[in-house]
Amino acid sequence: MKVLLLVFMCASSILWAAVKLRLPNGEEIPLYSDYFALIIGNYDYHHFNRLPGVKEDIRDIKAMFDKLGITTKVLENQTGVQMLNALNNFVDIQGIDANRALIFYFAGHGFTETLADGSELGYIVPTDAPLHRNNPGEFRNRSISMNKIVDFARLVKSKHVLMLFDSCFSGTIFSTRRSAPQIITLKTSQPVRQFIAAGSADQLVPDQSIFKATLLVGLGEGDADLNEDGYVTGEELGSYLEDKVVNYSHGAQTPKFGTIANPNLSRGDFVFAVAPQERRTVPKPPPITSQPVQQGLQKLTGNLRITSEFETEIFINRQYKDIIKPGYALNIPDLGVGSWVVEYFYQNAKLGENVRIEDRQTTQLEIKITSVQQRLQRDNRFTIKTDPADSEITIEGYPALKGKSPFLIFDPVPSEYVVHVRRSMYREGQVEVKTQATRSAENTIKLTPLFGDLILTSNPNGSKVWIDDRLIGVTPLELVGPVRGLLAATYSVTIEPIDDHYLPIVKKIRIDAAKVYKEHLIHELSVGILRIDSDYFPIIVLRNGQQIATLSSSGRIKIPTGIGTFRFEPQNATDIPVKTHTADLTIREKDVLALDLKLIPIPATLSFISGQNFSSLKIQNQNTGRSDKVRSKTWSAYPGSYKITASSWGYYAIERDITLSESEHVEQHFNFEPLPDYIMELYARRKRSQNRGLLSMGITAGASLYMFLQADKAYKTYMAAETPLAAQNARKDFESARNKFFGVCGLNVISALYYFQALVKTTCARTNVESEMYNRTGRGK
Repeated sequence: MKVLLLVFMCASSILWAAVKLRLPNGEEIPLYSDYFALIIGNYDYHHFNRLPGVKEDIRDIKAMFDKLGITTKVLENQTGVQMLNALNNFVDIQGIDANRALIFYFAGHGFTETLADGSELGYIVPTDAPLHRNNPGEFRNRSISMNKIVDFARLVKSKHVLMLFDSCFSGTIFSTRRSAPQIITLKTSQPVRQFIAAGSADQLVPDQSIFKATLLVGLGEGDADLNEDGYVTGEELGSYLEDKVVNYSHGAQTPKFGTIANPNLSRGDFVFAVAPQERRTVPKPPPITSQPVQQGLQKLTGNLRITSEFETEIFINRQYKDIIKPGYALNIPDLGVGSWVVEYFYQNAKLGENVRIEDRQTTQLEIKITSVQQRLQRDNRFTIKTDPADSEITIEGYPALKGKSPFLIFDPVPSEYVVHVRRSMYREGQVEVKTQATRSAENTIKLTPLFGDLILTSNPNGSKVWIDDRLIGVTPLELVGPVRGLLAATYSVTIEPIDDHYLPIVKKIRIDAAKVYKEHLIHELSVGILRIDSDYFPIIVLRNGQQIATLSSSGRIKIPTGIGTFRFEPQNATDIPVKTHTADLTIREKDVLALDLKLIPIPATLSFISGQNFSSLKIQNQNTGRSDKVRSKTWSAYPGSYKITASSWGYYAIERDITLSESEHVEQHFNFEPLPDYIMELYARRKRSQNRGLLSMGITAGASLYMFLQADKAYKTYMAAETPLAAQNARKDFESARNKFFGVCGLNVISALYYFQALVKTTCARTNVESEMYNRTGRGK
């Protein structure tokens, strides 16, 4: 949005040596010593949209002031500090002369902020101000509020100050004022602080300035001299701009004009001498002379007396006569004898009556509401319709007429008219119509819209929509029709999501007249990157309790921005007591956050110390139930709860429950208590008996083997004998060896039985020993 100008006319050069004011009586009084104008144009903004049209605007304004002989100073692309310095310099240097006329003209962005009490405060925006929605405090620090502008205006000692703004913002700092142009009087020279703004807070000003173009014609060419006295006053300029800009923008832009809300600074009127050398004069109408009448001829005339039950304007033969009111009569003398058409208006219709004037007679015409209403229902008519309906109708030659379509014309005689149709946000239409008294007809005038429709939806919905840095509404948004539609132009549109996890969308949208622009916008997630390395996979990644990913190896995942509680859990069950990892992380857009997870705990170390050798050392994991036999004096284990059972032969076993922490070193000391002697002595005796049995069985087995070999040898000798006698002797040796073998085998059976009996007794004794060993642990073996 553009803020045009704050123009303080401060003079350091002389306009025409001195400006004098000529009063209607011919008296001349000094008005100003000189004029001075400061022009500030901001277009190269850091955060707001750039305004390339402002650069040309301020050049045109300077050229106009130069043409009028006004000394100017132009500043471009001013920061907040530079603008404050410029204003202070004009107050303290240029504004100390009471007879100087000061103008301050600013072109750039304007902004309106709604206060807590519902009122509004306007700002002019320097180039370095941030967007209000992003940083309200810094915006206020850098921007110049209208309250500050009023303070500067009050500090100026010069009696006349004019401030012009080609922008839209709240105008509550000044009192709006609209009156008919007044003639120049001594009152004009009283102090005044006048303001003209290009639009109100809820309007958008196009980059191609209608306000500037109208100002160049009104002031630069003197068109704003409404009473044609050779001067353009602040009152005249404000009225002119209000009328023309509204018309040229088709109601989309409504300038505001007024004075400071201070009775001591609002009595006078700023004055531009548009033609100081040759003042324009109002031409006098030519004198009325009587027409010569041919001798011997006499004009026949009569009178017309009109009464009406409602107020209306009276036209006779399309010439305006007067306004007639109920209870009064309009007398029109000296009408020529013959037929005259009397026209008047009722509601949304123009009616006509054929009136016959007779010589030296008074014709009566009574206009009654009932008869008019009956005529509206049955008479032939010409109907002017418009698309869209309810548009404003004016007819050339009838300046006071402003009807609404459909408009009815009732003519007693055929007539021709030029009809103008106006409606806000539509191009003005014009058509020539011809009416007839004998039949009805109609004409529909289709207006060309100057606006286009904008329909925006978004995913997700509910996003704020800013158009040219002004908050318009939320999605889904429909700016359609003449009330909400947009003038054909290119707009900067920002779609700002309500969820910080999504990115805003900024784009240029071209709106063409009479066309519909539809777009569905999808907000991209505002994401950062989380890079995860771990000593264990697969893992589940949760954010605020919601699973967002599963990783089977090191990798990267996209995470919506913001602060969240992250939890990393192993996916599958395992004998390893894998840890979970929890962390509060801040994810920033486009940042890469690296995590190296250590989910597998560092093992603890156990050392076993005892005065006896261990016969058995078992450790059971209480969480998994798994048991391990430990064969060394040190052992590593993951953190958890364990049960240790240590035993040494002949001593009571020791059982302990321990809890190991990560990377902990624990020493376990075992002092075994010996079993009772009688148990161990019994076991020793049985063991000795078993050993004797084993020895006896070994001896008999050896003897049996020897006898077997002797018998086998004798058998081989017997089989090899060559004579009967040798065979007989060998047979006797074989049978003797065989009998000895069988005898030894019998002893072997007896020793074996003895061994097995001793073995059973030894086993029972051993079982008793082991039972006693584990008796104190609560479990047997």
